[in-house]
Amino acid sequence: SESVFELSYDYKIGDRVVHEVKRVTVKLGTRLVEFESRFTEGGKPVALDIAVGVTTHNGKASATLNPKEGWMACWEVIDGQGLGTGVVIAPGKILRMEEVKSDKPDESHALLITRTDGDGVVRYRAGYGWQKAGVITTPALWQEYLSKAAR
Repeated sequence: SESVFELSYDYKIGDRVVHEVKRVTVKLGTRLVEFESRFTEGGKPVALDIAVGVTTHNGKASATLNPKEGWMACWEVIDGQGLGTGVVIAPGKILRMEEVKSDKPDESHALLITRTDGDGVVRYRAGYGWQKAGVITTPALWQEYLSKAAR
């Protein structure tokens, strides 16, 4: 079983207006949600570099970047329980991955930079694993889950 919905956004980039339609697919039994974003300008596909990020909550989460396999992961302990968050994308779609560290609140992130394809589309999956659920109980298990999902 799955649920699919779409969100629409308009962005002002200088004098330009770029439109995004983001399709979100949530499937029962998986920890990763599928995202497909289509970017257009004046109704035509647009070439853009796109950042996909996961917060490190001001550096409280440790980040692991694996561009070779096509995933990045964060692991943080909140109220005594581990929480893994992450993103999976086709490795060939990655321009770069980086961890941004900042002393300013809410400005620390793990980021991957990708580029829209010829149709103005970017596809990736993102999700989480929570230690208290009893399946993803360590950072290593979370990274293993993402690695398998990337394959």
